[in-house]
Amino acid sequence: MSKSGKEFSFDDISCGDLQGIVNEIEFDDLDNTSELLLFLLEGVVDGKASSIDIFSALEILRPAVMNLFEINFVVYCDDQIPFSNEQLKVVSVNLGLLDLLRKGYLIKVRTLLEMEDNGSAEMIQATKRYFYISGLFLMECFRVYMVPPEGVWLDINSLFSDACDLGIETAHLKDDKSGCGSELSIKQSYLRIVLMFMFNPFHLLRNEVERLFDRCGRWASFVKVSKGEGREGFFSALEEDRGPFYITEITDDLRETSIYIDIDGMVKILDNQILSISTEIERLDRDNIASQKNELGMYKRLRAALRPRLQRGSERVPVFQQLNVTEGIRQGYAAFGGIGEHQVITEDDSDNMLSDLSDAVIWNQDNESEEGIALSCTYPAQMPVDVGRIIFFNSENSDSWSVGGVRWLRSFPDGGAEFGVKVFSASGVAARVAEGERSSLAVMVPDVDPFKSAATLLIERNIFEVGAVVVVNMAEHSIAVKLMGMIEVTEFYERYSMIALHEINQSSLG
Repeated sequence: MSKSGKEFSFDDISCGDLQGIVNEIEFDDLDNTSELLLFLLEGVVDGKASSIDIFSALEILRPAVMNLFEINFVVYCDDQIPFSNEQLKVVSVNLGLLDLLRKGYLIKVRTLLEMEDNGSAEMIQATKRYFYISGLFLMECFRVYMVPPEGVWLDINSLFSDACDLGIETAHLKDDKSGCGSELSIKQSYLRIVLMFMFNPFHLLRNEVERLFDRCGRWASFVKVSKGEGREGFFSALEEDRGPFYITEITDDLRETSIYIDIDGMVKILDNQILSISTEIERLDRDNIASQKNELGMYKRLRAALRPRLQRGSERVPVFQQLNVTEGIRQGYAAFGGIGEHQVITEDDSDNMLSDLSDAVIWNQDNESEEGIALSCTYPAQMPVDVGRIIFFNSENSDSWSVGGVRWLRSFPDGGAEFGVKVFSASGVAARVAEGERSSLAVMVPDVDPFKSAATLLIERNIFEVGAVVVVNMAEHSIAVKLMGMIEVTEFYERYSMIALHEINQSSLG
């Protein structure tokens, strides 16, 4: 056969033949290897390899598929949305490989169900494989901010319902040492998927999704499920094609076909973790708290996702206009006044700052509400987009800039993307914040007198900490403020609440 598989026939293939092909795969040619494994998986899933058991074939192919998946992931793991055309091709391959594996194990389980298998070891193992691969598939969708295809949640929910009917949801197989989720029961594997979705993965930073997937496997042991509950909370509808959802009132019909997800035990773990990390940050030297800040920010976002889902304060109103958008503290500094009389801008700052904002790109505004706005593009944008980025935007006929943070993101196979922005303010002030030898470009929002009204500081990362007394140098004057609280921290900025202490005589600044 050729490496591409085009000269290959599935007629009368044996497990030994398939293993021989896999053993000869060379991972130095990723395009051909991807084509070959997709071809083999498609043939097995489509039933062309009728001479061998589908589960046996999948177990032979799975290690090679996972190896290729990890190699391919390196191509796009460190880059922002939107991906290049080449990266989109690799993303498509990775999602295609996992989707075919998922479908293959599902076929095996359903075949056993049709044979009235009452919970054999083969049934348990195939079901556990299905949930493990389905979890990886959804994790990868969320990691690249793509919406899973239709039907995936119906498969996941209905198969868990079948496992419960057979009484195998808590079963373990002592001889399964594959490591492919074998340490988890079917119930724990299902809950790992459910919890991952409950944490609003489209609202998470990219590097947090994989860490969340691992943690959800451990936290699943602290989650309880039950049928017939009627209280407010999270539910999974086992006969519907949707992930878990939060409701305040459950109907009789839904009560019969759904399970209540009791997360009280897991919430206590999250609260304790937040308290522990916060205490550690207070204890550590400021030069050694960067990773703890990141961890604290993630846990706070996870905790916020589990709070009761309040009804939207206002409806989304369609708004169709084009906005100029730029991102980053340095760009915001330029947008809100750039260099003023009392600003001291270093050569390094000037090299990295767009004084005329000429690189601002056009995005389409789709809607707005009291909470913020949604932007989209149908072609690869020239500006990187990530959850947690700070952006500055205005309409094409306005010189006034607004500021907000990217709260959620979705990408599309064609390279387009859409994201939601929490609008912080329709105004701001450029500033340089300093404490001794430490300094940062910053934006104070909104543009108010901080001695009379509340304001916050958007600052570059890992320079200051809560409790610091800093000097805020603005174009017309300078003030001393105390950083009172960390409102949020992302990979790209920190936002502090502050109290204005007193004005500073400019002559004293030298």
